[in-house]
Amino acid sequence: MKGFISYYKRKLRIFISKNFEPQILKFEKRRITKLLENKKEIVLIYSIGKVGSSSVYSSIKSSEVNIPTFHLHSLAPERIEEQKEYYRSGVRNSVPFHLIQSTAMLEALKSYNGKIYLLTPIREPISRELSSIFQDSFNFSNSKDDLKNDLSSTVNDKVKDLVSELPEYEWFERELKQVFNIDIFDVNFDFDPDQGYLYQTYDNLDFCLVRAENLNQSFRDITKKMFGEHNSISLSSANEASDKFYNTSYIEIKKEISLDEEQLEKVVNSSFIQKFYPDFISNIRRKWQREIHV
Repeated sequence: MKGFISYYKRKLRIFISKNFEPQILKFEKRRITKLLENKKEIVLIYSIGKVGSSSVYSSIKSSEVNIPTFHLHSLAPERIEEQKEYYRSGVRNSVPFHLIQSTAMLEALKSYNGKIYLLTPIREPISRELSSIFQDSFNFSNSKDDLKNDLSSTVNDKVKDLVSELPEYEWFERELKQVFNIDIFDVNFDFDPDQGYLYQTYDNLDFCLVRAENLNQSFRDITKKMFGEHNSISLSSANEASDKFYNTSYIEIKKEISLDEEQLEKVVNSSFIQKFYPDFISNIRRKWQREIHV
């Protein structure tokens, strides 16, 4: 039943965004402008997709922290337009709501001078990419029942692209670095894998980079740092694959993915893995070299 509901909710959202994009954008601009009006603080959950950001957003939104909170994947103007064109020209043929909201937020931030709490989750990239493909399945297939066959070749192509260059690099360069001037690969950006997150304070910006794999253990500490000792927040789950219509196909394709040794070495030797996941390397090798994945 959950899968059935998730499928038709997604179809409805696509229909609405396809037919009412200008109206939605106008509404979002007004809504966000009003939310930011006279506000001294805002929270941006800002990341590449499928890293646990929905859970982070939902947890903060449902808490007693009374600060406007937004969930975004893009704030770079050129990249927003590129993604809009990508979705309009695909099977989906409509712009996702998060890009409409990004357009509205980008405009609103130009005149905002208050404090920003910026929270950016990351995730082991092979798992993240597979989840992203299925989350984006409506841009590759209109089928609910034959999704596995429709997406098999897409998954293989995307995994090959990932091995060539992790999508994380483009996101961190064009989004985090160009928009907020934060370079996570700078030598002074000292990430401790044992802690699983890094928290830094700039002039009007508190920035936290956290591994999705550490969110359950770290989220209370992070929210204490952001909102004060009395505002520790528990992490709740949202946007889980197990609740989606594509879950069966997702599990089946996940079992079939197996990188050869050369491909896997390129991934684990990448600067992203070496800096943020050195303690996960043996786990990544075991998980993606096996013929059957759990």
